[in-house]
Amino acid sequence: MSYFNRILVVLVLLSFLLSSKAISSDSYFELDTKDTYFRIENQMFGESIAICNYKKFPYLYQASYTSPYLASKTQLIDNGDGYFYIYNSFDDNYLDIPSNASGARVISTSAKGGDSMLWKFELIDPKGFYKIVNKANGLCLRSIYPGPPDWSPALKRFREGNIAIDEFVPNDKHFIWAVEPTRPDIIKCIGLSQIGWTPESVKTAVLTTKTELPDEPDFDITLNGQSVLSGTAVYYGTYSFAYYYIVNFSEIKTPGVYDLRIGDEHQTFEIKDDAFTHFRHRYGN
Repeated sequence: MSYFNRILVVLVLLSFLLSSKAISSDSYFELDTKDTYFRIENQMFGESIAICNYKKFPYLYQASYTSPYLASKTQLIDNGDGYFYIYNSFDDNYLDIPSNASGARVISTSAKGGDSMLWKFELIDPKGFYKIVNKANGLCLRSIYPGPPDWSPALKRFREGNIAIDEFVPNDKHFIWAVEPTRPDIIKCIGLSQIGWTPESVKTAVLTTKTELPDEPDFDITLNGQSVLSGTAVYYGTYSFAYYYIVNFSEIKTPGVYDLRIGDEHQTFEIKDDAFTHFRHRYGN
């Protein structure tokens, strides 16, 4: 092998080793966490962690639309050993686990405690995706939304919570979380029905912003990656220090799971014939 070829091989090997290190389990959360708010978003469902502590159901839930401001107030407090407390300054609560059992639902608590409340962010993709590992047991955060089929997504969220700890499964998006800084004062979110719609029902979504947008935003709705409807959200007005923009997509009638994107925000929704069946059985017509 010539001298030039040897140098080329060495450079290729160095490149491989450096790129491998960037996504190895030894790569941890490196963003500046001091005085910074974060959104921790699950890659399976596109929803963010929100920490709250209702007296009846002190469970953690995901809420990029039901409580966007709460979800945006998450802070990461460095413990100095590669682990962090996940804390919500709005509700003064920490992410915690009630037991070390695989499948245990993650809860919130108001007092800073031991290893069960400490989490390590291990980079698994250089684009900024992490698995989140508990110090007490080595198990990882896993989104379990929307839960068993006998619960609607809305009821499931508040009854039992929808985040658990479990053994990490590579390439499973339930375990993959995007972590990015956010600004609670300019948070945006999309609100829509969490039980979906029937084909013939009126279907609308609302974009809420903390500041008025310079122009009415464009939207795009896709099914299986293909655009089925696009247009411009219509400004509705302002109320309670927020601004609202309406998207009406009642013309879409084909059953399926769709993705609605407005700017850099998106939510999924479903159209199906029996969308309201659960609530009719539970609450009557």
